[in-house]
This record gives sequence, C-alpha cells and structure tokens, in this order.
Amino acid sequence: MRFVPISRLAAASLVLASMAAVPSIRAEDWPRFRGAGADGISKEKNWLGTWPGGQPKSLWKKNVGIGFASMTVAGGHLFTTGHTGKEDRVFCLDAVTGADVWNFAYAQSLDPKYYEGGPSATPTVDGGRVYLLGKQGDAFCLDAATGKPVWTRNLHKEHGAELPDWGFASSAHIEGDLVIFNAGVSGIALRKDTGEKVWVSGKEASGYATPVPILNDGKRALAMGLIDGIGELRGVVRGLFGEDTRIRMIAPERKRFFLSRLAKPFGFDAGDIANDLVTRVE
Repeated sequence: MRFVPISRLAAASLVLASMAAVPSIRAEDWPRFRGAGADGISKEKNWLGTWPGGQPKSLWKKNVGIGFASMTVAGGHLFTTGHTGKEDRVFCLDAVTGADVWNFAYAQSLDPKYYEGGPSATPTVDGGRVYLLGKQGDAFCLDAATGKPVWTRNLHKEHGAELPDWGFASSAHIEGDLVIFNAGVSGIALRKDTGEKVWVSGKEASGYATPVPILNDGKRALAMGLIDGIGELRGVVRGLFGEDTRIRMIAPERKRFFLSRLAKPFGFDAGDIANDLVTRVE
C-alpha cells in the first residue's frame, strides 16, 4: 500500500497570499496542527469564494528546506520546520513580510526512507512557548520570542519509546499543564513548563498521528491510532488521568469506521470523523 501525504513540503517554499482585498478579515491564530480546535476549521468569516483575477496575490516566498510539516501562526509569527544541510531546523518568520525572526537547528540526518525525508511534526505554540518533537525523539520547548531552548528531552533515550519506522511525527498536544506526544503505545506526557515526566505508556512503537481530543464515556481523553495491516487501524483511547481503553478501528471499503470498546461497538462515516471526534469535546 502506498500512502501519499496530503501536503508536501519537500524542497518547499512557503507562500503567503494577500488578503488585502478583504479588509474585514481579522486573521485568527492557528497555533497547532489543524488549528486551535484540532478540527481543521477556521472561525474567520467573510471569506471570498472567488479572487479578483482568479487567484490571491503572492506576498512573499521562503525556502525552508525539505520536510512534511505544516505551519502554525501565533502572535503575528509563522512557525514551521525543514531539513537543511545536516540539520533539522525550526523557523520563526514574520507572518506578514516573511522576514526571519529566528531559527533553531538541531542535528538530524535527512533519513529519506521511501520518501524525501525531513521532519514531519508541526510546531505547537502555547503560552509563549513552541513545542516540537523531532524524528529521533528529541522533544523541545523553545521560547517563542527568541527561539532559545527552555528545556529539551529525548523520549527514545530517556523514556524508552521505540522509534517508529519513519521516525516520530506527532505534533505536540497541550492539555492544561501537560504537553503530550504520540510516543510509545499510548503517549508520553511531560510538564509543559519543565519537561518533567508525568506519565509514560508502553514503550512499543507509536503511530504517526497527532493525538486527537475526544470524549470517551463522558470523560475527556486522547485518541492515538496505529496502522496495523492493510485497511485496519488499531490504537488506544488514553484517559488523561486514568486507564487506557483499547480500540480496534476497521474501515471496510474506506467508507465507514467502526470502533469497538469491549462489547460496545459503534460506527461513524469516515467523512464525519472531525465532527464526531473533535467538535463534541467539552
């Protein structure tokens, strides 16, 4: 089976389109992968259905190297990652002009295993800090204004989380005073201010998806999936302060997903995953 990433940034240039034609729009922050609500939905209004001349005007363009990360925007700054030379690098750019604000580099090979290589995790911005997980398990908390490290940890070396085939790819999920990564069987949680370990799940290889907040039997939890063969997904629902609930997800004909919690199966349309799993979170 061949998986093609939805958004490719291999040897990428970032392009920002002009919104000058829509003066009533006030851009909201997009501080994490798939936005503030983790559902890929912007709350901005009055978007144009068509652009004058057929397309928006390009304001600036920036080469950020090789990688598959998306972008986050907070406080007027844009954050992303890419591979340059023998390093992976976090970029902070002025969102309006594209000017460099700072960048932070750490040693990492390109590692192009069956694809172009480079980092996959998107930076997460919260409380003036930038959180990121590198392919080899390097977890970083950076000062959003300067790019200087607040703390660093290695989830593989320090906590024994097995390296997935294509390296860690989970973007950080912030839950109160915790930063949670999809590493190990059902995640690793650290204190977001210090990097101190709070809990560690099993050490087997994780999947590549960012944790998704859901309600599990009325309690807030995080869903983390793992690919397990063709057409099947397995994973866990991790209670933030309780036990894991093992789940099995099957996508017959790729049209409908079924999750089984013990003897209580339920299903939902694949196209409604975001609504069913994310927007119901309290």
